[in-house]
Amino acid sequence: MIRKKYPFKWNSFYRADHGDEEAVALMAESGCEGVFLGVESGSDVMLKHMNKTARRKHYEKAIPLLQQHGISSYASLIVGYPGETEATVQETIDLIEGAKPDYFRAQLWYADPLTPIWERRDEFGIRGEAFNWWHNTMDSETACDHIDRMLLSVRNSTWMPQNGFEQWST
Repeated sequence: MIRKKYPFKWNSFYRADHGDEEAVALMAESGCEGVFLGVESGSDVMLKHMNKTARRKHYEKAIPLLQQHGISSYASLIVGYPGETEATVQETIDLIEGAKPDYFRAQLWYADPLTPIWERRDEFGIRGEAFNWWHNTMDSETACDHIDRMLLSVRNSTWMPQNGFEQWST
């Protein structure tokens, strides 16, 4: 893309635990203007529960690096995943406030019987399903309250509504 000097801009998904400064510089040089980050949580405990390989430190490094190269970042978050507590939600808020992605959005965990965590439902005390659930550490109503708090309190990132993710429209 760089050698052929394509004139278009592009957006992508980005794995914060797989990229480095060289990759980000090449992305910027080739026309990347924005990335979607499936951050999910600012808590390493929660990321481990989710079987994510990225950790908080990866996002703390990647987001500023992307911005230094003129690439905007969108952090997608999930609130209420089994094991979530008020403290882990606060860790997520602290990550967003500290790393300062350009955009973020937090959405309610969806209790789906077809997902791997469902196999561990007894361990986490998962009851209910879809958007009406509770488990040992949280319920869907409390998770919604935390999402509202994020929307109203986060100052270093802009909330982007879920209207069919179109970061390039910004």
